[in-house]
Amino acid sequence: MSEHTNAVSCLQIVTPEILASGSGDKTIKLWNLTSGQCYRTLHGHTKYVRDLQMNYKKELISCSDDKTIKLWNLTSGVCLLTLQGHENPICCLKYLSNNKLVSGSNNGVIKVWDLKYFECIKTFSDHKNSVNCFQLIPFNGAT
Repeated sequence: MSEHTNAVSCLQIVTPEILASGSGDKTIKLWNLTSGQCYRTLHGHTKYVRDLQMNYKKELISCSDDKTIKLWNLTSGVCLLTLQGHENPICCLKYLSNNKLVSGSNNGVIKVWDLKYFECIKTFSDHKNSVNCFQLIPFNGAT
């Protein structure tokens, strides 16, 4: 396996031994952190891969400029499903512990996805510019 042929845009620790990287070359690569070697390349996106997240099932979730979100089985390297609904490139993802996923696109739209039913359950479109990142801030009810 070889290195990416375009810029790396995102990284995700899969396990203490495995790192995933997404790139402008439209691929996701899985790296053995002990050996430093790429052992698998995931193909499926048709444009720049922008962000990666892991879900509770240890599946990898990716988003791309191709306006799709993909869910990957890392054992087989197979794309399990593709979510569609954004009208513009998707810039970022955040997996939530309640099996929800939040995605943000370069036209300012944020979508909330229910990964149990694989559907968009809420769309926010109040941002004027690109949504490039999310940060989960724990709330404990204290003020």
